[in-house]
Order: sequence, then structure tokens, then C-alpha cells
Amino acid sequence: MIKKAALHRARPLGRFATSAMVLVLMTGIAQAQGAKRDFAIAPQPLDQALLTFSQQADIDVVASGELTRGRTARGVRGSLSPALALDRLLAGTGLRAVRGTDGSIVLVQDASRPFPEPGGADSATTETEADGGTLEEIVVTAQKRVEGSMDVPASISVVTGKQLERMGATQLSDFAGYVPGLNLLNGGAPGKNRINLRGISAVSDSATVGTYIDDTPLGSSSSFASGGSLALDLFPYDVAQIEVLRGPQGTLYGASTMGGLLKYTTRAPDLRDFEMRVGGDLSMIRGSDDPSWGLRAGLNAPLVEGKLAVRGSLFRQDSAGYIDNAFTGEADENGVRQTGGRIALLWKPTHDISIKLAFMKQHIEADDTADVALDPLTLKPAFGDLTTAHGLPRTFDQKLTYYSGILNWDLGWADLVSASSYSRTRTRSLGDISEGYAPLLDLFGVGPGYVELQNPVSLNKFTQEVRLVSDSNPASRIEWMIGAFYTDEKAKLTQQVAAFGLDYTPIPGFENLAFAQVNSAYEEFAVFGNLTYKFSDAFDVTVGGRWARNNQDYRQTTDGLLFGFVHDVAEGQSAESVGTFSVASRYHLNDDTMLYVRVASGYRPGGPNLLMPGIPQSFDADRLVNYEAGLKSRLLDGRASVELSIFRIDWDDIQIIRRGATANYFGNGGTARSQGVELTTALSPVRGLNLGFNMAYTDAKLTEDIIGSDVIGDPPIALDGDPLPTVSKWTSSVTVDKEFPLSNGWMIRTGGGLRFIGPRNTYFASDALNNTRLRSSVMLDLNAAISTGRWQFRIFAKNLTDERAYMGGQGTGIFLANIYQPRTIGLSLDTTF
Repeated sequence: MIKKAALHRARPLGRFATSAMVLVLMTGIAQAQGAKRDFAIAPQPLDQALLTFSQQADIDVVASGELTRGRTARGVRGSLSPALALDRLLAGTGLRAVRGTDGSIVLVQDASRPFPEPGGADSATTETEADGGTLEEIVVTAQKRVEGSMDVPASISVVTGKQLERMGATQLSDFAGYVPGLNLLNGGAPGKNRINLRGISAVSDSATVGTYIDDTPLGSSSSFASGGSLALDLFPYDVAQIEVLRGPQGTLYGASTMGGLLKYTTRAPDLRDFEMRVGGDLSMIRGSDDPSWGLRAGLNAPLVEGKLAVRGSLFRQDSAGYIDNAFTGEADENGVRQTGGRIALLWKPTHDISIKLAFMKQHIEADDTADVALDPLTLKPAFGDLTTAHGLPRTFDQKLTYYSGILNWDLGWADLVSASSYSRTRTRSLGDISEGYAPLLDLFGVGPGYVELQNPVSLNKFTQEVRLVSDSNPASRIEWMIGAFYTDEKAKLTQQVAAFGLDYTPIPGFENLAFAQVNSAYEEFAVFGNLTYKFSDAFDVTVGGRWARNNQDYRQTTDGLLFGFVHDVAEGQSAESVGTFSVASRYHLNDDTMLYVRVASGYRPGGPNLLMPGIPQSFDADRLVNYEAGLKSRLLDGRASVELSIFRIDWDDIQIIRRGATANYFGNGGTARSQGVELTTALSPVRGLNLGFNMAYTDAKLTEDIIGSDVIGDPPIALDGDPLPTVSKWTSSVTVDKEFPLSNGWMIRTGGGLRFIGPRNTYFASDALNNTRLRSSVMLDLNAAISTGRWQFRIFAKNLTDERAYMGGQGTGIFLANIYQPRTIGLSLDTTF
């Protein structure tokens, strides 16, 4: 009979007694150590791994949380003796098994492998540290199962909470350069992001990379809520890790994950330990006259030990402006404020059931856009360093409210998971479009002046997913998953164009040059599943599929001077069924090396168009298929790791904005191919030293012309062979971290990283009027910290060499280039109670 382990909290007996003996194996592992058993234990928190070990080895385990807390087990698979399995399970934890005087097996602190102070839930589940010269594997949920990243037959990168903390990250652009193949086109403020992975860029205004918080999606799946340019930019406090899944994820994650997925995993409430964290930072940005500052606090409190706990956090980050305006004379105009908080409640009424409820709010306020005015031909500053040129404010304001509820129920033969969410996003941005529209004022005899674009977007999104996941039983040849997904979106997108005189007062009669509003509804139902068959302990194949049906309604209202002050309403609707598939096989050469091959498809939903003469009533989904092969290996007794993948993606029916005889509309046209190589490596040559090198080569090009107009004589908007927009052919990064233990529990840590982004185009290369070729850039980040169990003092430098690196831009007479934050040097102090 397999016995479940009983976990008990031991009464503290003093530091030395507690660290001497915390876990006893009660049933004669010594006698059973020669008999092999089948083990399949994923990397996970050590106390949970010991529970699984006890079940699979048929050995009772009695443990306290005093020494296991904050430690992660590496994981074990294969036919092994219990003694060898336990030894591998403890690798990298700083603990080892010894025989007690009574013949029992005892876990003690391994004095030759000192382990850092536990860091709470974050280090327990996500931290990749070198301990005794070994690398500890990261736990992910990429396949909606808890497993080690090295066991997933797909290309994945993980940025841990500790890494985000060390680099002083406050937004997506601070860490995107450390993820191979991730290209970010930022619009000049947190939250104004276009993301592409593996070269699959959003040519239209719907997303090709999905975003998740924990087990639920955010952002729009339709083309009518600016989902392609408003990718989630979550402030990374109380974030345990960020998983980046490359390649289409259409089978498990559905629509608009053609290029991949960004998944923010938040810290879960701890049912046993009270923790309170308070911190703050102060920094100076090159070009700013004022300091930037941040405050943050977090609390975890067990309400009923082992049953009910709550975790909450609050943050406020004020980033000073550093861009001066040559037209208005305003200095430091682009200040940003980020505020928000989160509260999560975890209830575990029984050993088999857990329920997590969460609420989150985030507010981003940007006073203006972070861009600089450049000569469009030379890309040299047109008015001086860190200087822009525009007449009207271009504010950005985004409010996110998010609720979620996740149920996990272990049925014994399978896990039942229910994930529900409701999110409400309100975004309002102002743009200065005087360059293109101000000449109209002269035609009407009311110029000169400025023209402003007001662009509010609102999105309400409800999602519900239910799935059954088979138990991971090493004795079973089959694993499976089956699920259903539903989403309901209501969006409203408004664009209003207004004219102002040079004195910034509205021009009478021209307050409404143009008005357009789109109210849309998107509803989708999907079923999905996969099946894994284990031909042997070393080789398995997984086949998966998803069928989705979406219905969309669209209502557009237009008015204003440019529409002849005719109030016009047009409506459209569409329905579409789409299927995706995935096939993945993996072969374990040994316990430390895996080869895999994966073929998977993805799609982006189509939708309705205006009901106007000569315009199709709807446009189709665009689709792609990814062919991928990879290798994942641990080397040098766990001191090194290598992940290598080679891929090719064929993309059909690319969604574009076409020019019709009467109006612009959404359409399909053209094919593309993206192919490349991704490499991720890590090395811990000596205790306390971590080295990393990441690289991606992405060759993404059109394979036929894109005809973007129905008007006879109009040229194609892009030609066969054009590189896809915003894609860098080469990206890479190098990281170094070193720990220096001091006396009395103090430690010094130093580290840094170098990130390289190759040249890229803002649009299709054959369109010389609208495309700008952005140059390559190299940015250096450094950090250092001195810490003990309770206090941590850090100094960090972002973009230390003050590189002028650009992420995008617009304009022809003057090119306004969105810029990475200049050199930023800061201090940070955190304490934990």
C-alpha cells in the first residue's frame, strides 16, 4: 500500500537542533535501497516533492517545514532505487540524507553546500540559483501541468522574480532584451506595446502574442480593441516569474497566440508562514532634473494555518521625465506614474481541494510620449539630445481591473481545474497628428494650427475554462487532458480628431473634424485536449487539438466635418470555426538530456467589416504552422545547461488593412516564412557564480507580394522578400551573477547583463515613405546587493553606457523615435519581517 506523507510543523528547538534533524524516513529505506521503483517527480517545492516521493517509494515521510521551506527539488524520473532517487531529489537543496543512530534516514544541512536564506514563495518555486556549483531547474506550467522547464518539448524562457528585482525592472522594456527572439515595439510609455516572437509581427491591430496572468487570459482577441498595440505591461512586483512560450500555442491557449505567449505567474498565498515586506528605491535618469522613486509593500498572513491564507501587495512608482520639447519649451515632459495593488486569498478546505481568489488593480499615467526628434535620413538628433518636437500633449492613461477565481480539485484519477476571470481595461491616449492633418486647416482658411487625435478604448472581458488533467502516474503509459473554454468580450474604440489654434484654443467649427466609434462584441467557445502515449520511459508522443467557434458583431458610427457632418451608422457581423493541432515527441537520451520534435499550428481570428459597396462583409483568420526541433540538456553534473531549438514557420493569409474604393477595411493577403535558431545556456563553474548566454537568429520575410489596395494602379504595400516589420534578425544577451558569503549571515551579490538588439524596420522595407531602418544597440545593466535574512540594500544601473536605443517611431518630415530609458542609476532598500 502506498502511504501518504504526514507533514508536521516541528516546534523550534534552537537553530542548531532545527538544522540538524528535520526529516525522518520511518520505514527502512536502507533495506529497500536495492529495489528499483518507477519515479516521475517534477521539479517543485521540496516539501511537495517529498510527498510525491513517499507515495511512489511506498515510504512514510515525516517532515517539518523549518528546513524544507524555501527549497526546490530538482525532480526525478526513471527506474531507480529509493536511495538514489532521494539523492537526486535533494541535489542543489543544500540538504543531504544520513543514517541516524537508530538506523533511520535523516536529512541534515550539508555544510559543504551552504544554501541562501529562503526567500518565500518566489524562491521556493522559481529561483534559478547555483548552489554548490549546480543549477536548480525552474518549474513551469507551460503545458498546463506542473513540470520542469527542461522537460517541456517546446522553447521556453523564464524571467524570475529575483531577476526582475535585481535589475530594478518596472516595465516590460526593462527585461525584454534578455528573452531570446522577443522583439518589443514600445510606443513611448508602459502599456503601449507591440510584441512579436519568432518574427510573427502584428501588421494589423490585433495581437499575435497572447498574455496571461496565472491561468487566465487578458487582452482582446478581436481586431477592434487595439489588442496588437496595448499588450499587457504588468508592474513586476509580487510576480513570481514570467514564462515566455515561443511558437504557436493555439492548442492549449487558443486565439491570438500565433507567435507565442507571455505568462505572468503571481506569488501564491503561503498557508503557513507570516511574511511582511516593505521596500523603496530612489534613482536618477540621465536628462532628468528630478529623481524617480518607488514604494512597495507586501503581506502574507495565514488566517487558518494550513487551510486559509491571504497575500496582498501595494506599489507606487514615479518615474521622472527626461525628454525636453523644442516646440513648447517644456522640460522633462514624459513623467510616468504607476500605481496598483493585488490581494489573493487561498483556501484549502481539504488536502485535495484548493481555491484561489484574486483581485488586482493597476493604473499607468504618462504625461507624454518618450520619443526624440531625429532627422529621418541620418537618424541624428534634429534639435539636440533627448529632445522632441510637437505642439500638443500626448498623454496616455490606462486602468486595469482584474478578478480571478481558480479551483484545483484532485479527484485521485485526475485533477479538475476551473479558471474564471473578469477584466476591465480603460485606455485613453492623445496624439499629435498635426504633421498629416494641419494642411487641411490651411485649405479651409483657418490655419495654421494643431490637430489632435483622441483615442479612448474600453474592454470588458469574461473568461471561463474547465479542464480535466490526468494524474501523473509513472506506471501508466497514457496521460491526457481535456477542456473547454469560453470568452465574452465587449469593446468600444473611439477616434475623434479636433483642431486647435497656435494658442491651443479650439478652432470654432473644427472641434470635430472627424469622429468614428466602433462598438464590438466577440464571443468564443472552444474545446481542446491532448493525449500522451509513453512508448517507453524514455520516449513519448503527445497529440493535441482544439476546435473554436467565434461570433462577432460590429457597429461603427461616423460623424464630423470630414464626413460632411453626416451621422452614419454601419453594422457587420461574422462567424468562424477554426481548428488547430499540435504533435510533439520527446526522447530522453538519459536523465539529463532530451531531444524533441514539435509541429503546431496557430491562428488569429478574423472578423466583420463595414457594410459598404465593394467591401467584403468579413475577413478571415490568418494561420500558421510551426516545425521545430530542439535539445535540452544538463551537463557537468548539473553545473551547466543548454537549450537549443531550430524552427520554421509558414504563415498564410496575413491580416492587413486594405484600401477600398470607398473606405479602408480589414483583409487578408500574402504569405510569409520565419525560420531561425534559439540558444539558451547557463553555467555555474564554481559555487556562487552563475553565467548565462542567450541568442536568437530570426529570418522572417514575406514570400509573396502584399496587395494592399483594390484601386487600379496602386502599387503593392510590400514585396516578396521584404523582412517582416519590427523583427531583429539577431538578438542576444550575456548575464553574470556572483555571490560572496560574509560572516553572521551577510552576503554580497554582484551581477549584470549585456543585451544586444540588431537592426530592424518599422514597416515593410519596400515602402520607403513609411519605413525607417532602426540601428542596432547594445545596453549594459549592472547591479549589486548586500543582504542578510531580513535586510537587503541594492544599487542598480540600467543602460549604464547611456545608449540611444530606439524601439519604434513615426513621422516623415521629422522622425519621432521611441527611446529606451537612458542611463538610470538607483538605490533600493527592502526589509522582510
